[in-house]
Formats: sequence, structure tokens, C-alpha cells
Amino acid sequence: MLSERIYYLYQDALDIGIPIERFWNSSLAEVLDMLESHKRVRQYQTKEKLLFIYQLSEWTADHIMSKWDKDYPVPHPWDTYPDLFQEEQALFEESRQRQEFEAFKERRRQYYEYKNHQRASE
Repeated sequence: MLSERIYYLYQDALDIGIPIERFWNSSLAEVLDMLESHKRVRQYQTKEKLLFIYQLSEWTADHIMSKWDKDYPVPHPWDTYPDLFQEEQALFEESRQRQEFEAFKERRRQYYEYKNHQRASE
């Protein structure tokens, strides 16, 4: 019966947050469209959450692998989303280059110290 169908539609509409006035001022087709739209949005959100969880598990596994195997590259967000993390990647690269240069300077200082010590011993 139509009244039973409307009753169940009304319950579903309330469950997804359609205001009472909007439900009663809408046609049956509009209510069905709103319910279908809500179903699609929920499905999209569920997929988005699952993809996020999957991505997070991949990143976690990659981080663990990079700790076990020194040849395994450490993952960064810009590896997956290069356009979104351009600034962060540039800052990271700059910082990494600065650290490498400081390490180079320290190794050179130690080398010169060693050589000076050798010359002094002769």
C-alpha cells in the first residue's frame, strides 16, 4: 500500500537527516532522489575511508621495510601526491642538502685533522 511505503520512506528520510517539512513538501520522486543521493554519498565516503586506510597501511609497511632494509626507500607523501606536497618536498630537499653538506664539512675537517696529525708525527 502507498501509505506504508510513504511511512517507510518517511522513516528513512528522518534517519538521513531530511527535515520533516522538506519531506512533506517534496514529491515522492524528489524524496526517492534524496534517498538515492544520500546512498551514493555514503558509498563514496565509505570508499574514501577504505582507500585512506589502505594507503595508510601501505605507508606503514613501507616505513617498516625502510627500517629493516637500508636500501629500501623511505616513503614520503610527495611520492604519492606530488602536486599536493610540492612545498614540503622542496623544504625537505633543501634541509637534506644542508645536512649532507654539514656532514661533508665534518668529514673534511676530520680528514684534515688526521693529515695534520700525520705530518706532525713525521
